[in-house]
Amino acid sequence: VADEGDSAIQQLLPAGRWSHVWSPRLAGSLQSPLFDPRQPITFSIGMAAGKFAASSFVVDRALNSERMQFVNQPSHGWSTRTAGNFSSLEGSVDTADRLVHWELVTKSLNNYFPPRTGYGGLNEAELHDPRSWFGVTRIYQHAAGQPPQDELGRFAPLFAENASTVAADSEPPTTDAWAKRLAELLLAAVRRWADERCDDEDVRLLNEAIQLTLLPNQRNASPALERLVAEYRDVEQRIVPDRTVGSADDWHEGRDERVGIRGSYTEFGEATPRGRVRLLDTVCPPTDTASASVANSPEATDSLASGRLELAQQIVDPRNPLTARVYVNRVWHYLFGEGLVRTPDDFGHLGEPPTHPELLDYLADRFVREGWSTKRLITLLLTSATWRQSHNADSQAAAIDPENRLWHEMRLRRLEAEAIRDAMMVVSGRYNPSLFGPPIEPFRTADDPAKRLFVGPLDGHGRRSIYTEMTLMEPPRFLALFNQPLPKTTVGRRDVTNVPDQALALLNDPLVIALAKFWSEQVVSDGANSAADRAERMFAAALGRPPSPDEAERLVRLVERSAALHGAAADSLLACQPAWQDAAHALFNLKEFIYVP
Repeated sequence: VADEGDSAIQQLLPAGRWSHVWSPRLAGSLQSPLFDPRQPITFSIGMAAGKFAASSFVVDRALNSERMQFVNQPSHGWSTRTAGNFSSLEGSVDTADRLVHWELVTKSLNNYFPPRTGYGGLNEAELHDPRSWFGVTRIYQHAAGQPPQDELGRFAPLFAENASTVAADSEPPTTDAWAKRLAELLLAAVRRWADERCDDEDVRLLNEAIQLTLLPNQRNASPALERLVAEYRDVEQRIVPDRTVGSADDWHEGRDERVGIRGSYTEFGEATPRGRVRLLDTVCPPTDTASASVANSPEATDSLASGRLELAQQIVDPRNPLTARVYVNRVWHYLFGEGLVRTPDDFGHLGEPPTHPELLDYLADRFVREGWSTKRLITLLLTSATWRQSHNADSQAAAIDPENRLWHEMRLRRLEAEAIRDAMMVVSGRYNPSLFGPPIEPFRTADDPAKRLFVGPLDGHGRRSIYTEMTLMEPPRFLALFNQPLPKTTVGRRDVTNVPDQALALLNDPLVIALAKFWSEQVVSDGANSAADRAERMFAAALGRPPSPDEAERLVRLVERSAALHGAAADSLLACQPAWQDAAHALFNLKEFIYVP
């Protein structure tokens, strides 16, 4: 059924697999079996596709956007592909043993949609259109240069009738006679379609007739038809397009991988047999023959299993305490600044031992018994005496444990990059507490359309940093300055550096200046009775504690000097917004603002 326009139907579908039988808003994916790229094959697909459905050859399950092709073939026909001899990353012909398959997908299942700017002629309206579709009827493998042809079998009855009824020496049929025969042919195809007896040739004939307007296809041909089409379109437009998430599954038999020499993708050494993680075998050895078949043994190379499922089962095995230990240690690390194991990314032989192994085991065991509840774990840690410690060091304890490995005091630590930005948002009053919604482009000095990097609002509309869009090509610069890791790999322990660029950012970054200005615009109308009263309020808002008399006096003196520089009269000090902006900016630059004891 046509989802827009004056037509009643878009086309009739021959037998096959069609992603848009019910709606082009629904997703579809077709993947071929694996084949060896060192032995090129040619195959043709009987297909139709539109709305930026894409086909590509996927090598070793790795996305290569330059191999993707958008398919714009609204009418069913043959499309030919040749698989093999793909160029390597270095540009030469890749002769390595690869896992290669051909894939045809709709928009929502395409990992590289939208593409880079300018690729495929995509415009803004098409970018946001959720519709995409394809259909496949047949796939043939054949010799190169010999694709299947349309044999025009649907027109055979015309010529068969002519050969049986017309003498060899008679005059050929007139145009009117041919038109009559064609009308009879179409009428017979329509009847077979109505009786659900039509074949693929009938469908192709009817589609061609519809395209040539030889058959009526107006949705307003009758009130009943118009009502049905309207009902379909109303329901179809309310379909929520599919959303996907990256995952993994064992679709093919396992195989031993060869080691890339010095990390090379094209030069390989000896194959490494599949096997289990020996460290996990010590805590939860295999108990069934299926798992044992992937163990480090001569049988491993004969097994059809890849080992991934067995590894996942070991990770969540109730006998395995390592998973809970690693998780609990990371939560401790996030809260206290250091983990009970100081190498949260390495619990192996090269990592550090826990400072309190009994405590780590107790927390891990309790965490599992309480249903792996992160909320309960955090509640337990935040109500502990360890969390309630101050940063005031005991001289005797510091002499015995100068690195504070035994947790005799609360560790001084710097806020993470996102927390620094969010803290300025909250203190200034610009914070927008709304939840959910699409990511927001980070602030940039200029657009880069070729990379789909666009200038976002300076303050991100007041949203938390978690809603800031992350890209590999250009992460948010302010967050990157304060050691937000690149989003390429998981990082259990962030770097904490102290470089001049961080101080310069707190002094000169447009975001910091804008938030200081926003804060000052709020405080000049807060109804304070005196500069000292307002200074105490701002100090408490920024640091969570009242200022000492000396700190309050120094902040008031700063405001007075700033007001004088801005030419404000002494009796208008409370209304001098630029002076209070300088005070807000100074509070943002206090060490205590970005460090917590």
